[in-house]
Amino acid sequence: MESNNVAVICSARPSMLKLSLTRTQQQTLPFKKIVVVAWGTEISAIAKETSHFSLAEITEGGTIGNVSTHRNIGLERIRSMNPDYVAFVDDDTFLNDTWHEYAMQTAIHTVKTCSIGGVITFASNWTKVQSCGHLFSNYRPLDISYGVAQDEIVLPTPPESVSSETFTCPCANSAFVPWTALECIHEIDGCYWDEKFSRMTCFEFGFKMHRLGYGYVLAPGALATHNGYLHRKNLRKEDIYDQIFSRIMLYRKFLADAECVRALADLGQRVIRWATNGYPHSPLSGEEIVHIHETALNTAGQHQFNKVWTGKIVKPI
Repeated sequence: MESNNVAVICSARPSMLKLSLTRTQQQTLPFKKIVVVAWGTEISAIAKETSHFSLAEITEGGTIGNVSTHRNIGLERIRSMNPDYVAFVDDDTFLNDTWHEYAMQTAIHTVKTCSIGGVITFASNWTKVQSCGHLFSNYRPLDISYGVAQDEIVLPTPPESVSSETFTCPCANSAFVPWTALECIHEIDGCYWDEKFSRMTCFEFGFKMHRLGYGYVLAPGALATHNGYLHRKNLRKEDIYDQIFSRIMLYRKFLADAECVRALADLGQRVIRWATNGYPHSPLSGEEIVHIHETALNTAGQHQFNKVWTGKIVKPI
């Protein structure tokens, strides 16, 4: 079986990139091309590492921006290739050799109506957790995580939600997305990934897929290891700000006015609990959490959004 699919890897860390590229190139079903977007302060080192891989080509980003900025650069680069699917792979995510093959087998049966995710093992020095992606429910962005054997993992039915929004989406560290969906998003938003989101990019992208009627399908055989952190135990003040800010931005971009008010009120109640009991995976509590929330709320209020995303959208193309 031949592939017309392209992988995009955004990298600011040449030390991580070698293994990620090795695993992405040695797939039993090869990608047509692997586009590496180099950004940050080590672009030349990333370009040198990329030159050792026959399927890979380098596209230079910049020293500013975030991962969304550079995913957009990579997607603009591959527009002329007109792929069937795009695999988003983080530079600290290592695909099993059959990841692309299992993702493609699942894709054949979904007729380009779904994004596809696999089973990620998050490895750190304190735990190993397997994840099947993300769930947005009751105004909360959540991980679907399991500490169980591979053959026991199934994508759960989302719980009944108090909000009108409940959906699942893949984690963008190893997601397989139909090009037709990306074209639809670009037609409406003028870009693929919203650069205003430095965190919760999976949920921002997942909301757009959900609004366009694209579902999410799990390919249990598509296995990968993420060498980053999962719920780091000592979140810094800036990490907490980014998380709260991005959650507020999700509400403002995707929820209708009345629903957004309810979501922000729910978040306000959570802030009170975090102030009392401490923020998860962080030593911070009390007035520091309240101040972070107030600052994030004020900053998010300065951004304007196209309200087209607050309701279901008929695919433009």
